[in-house]
Amino acid sequence: MVTSDGYGSHANYSLFKVDDETNCYNLTVDGFSGHISDRLGGSGTTSHNGKCFSTHDKDNDVSQEHNCAMQFQGGWWYHSCYTSNLNGVYSSGNTSSETSAVWAASQKSALHTIVMRITRDD
Repeated sequence: MVTSDGYGSHANYSLFKVDDETNCYNLTVDGFSGHISDRLGGSGTTSHNGKCFSTHDKDNDVSQEHNCAMQFQGGWWYHSCYTSNLNGVYSSGNTSSETSAVWAASQKSALHTIVMRITRDD
């Protein structure tokens, strides 16, 4: 990931698993390493780990107030709603908004480059 101000960072997971459609594309992550905070793993209301994938037409988040995918304009493994959202809206400016693609909800600089690499574990 690279922010609008040129700061680069990465997050690695030794386990990154997405279940099939019958299990709502549930996310399982473990074994975090990187020089930024773990925004997908953990447990509780701030974790995306163990959550189903939500889209504007398939609301799988636990929020009772709204559909997080509609509110934040992108599909993701929302809880209520996110601490990380790499599928948010691309921001051409330097600052992020609530719908921007961010690694951390409190992130001020917009992400301008995001790369997710997933390898198959046979």
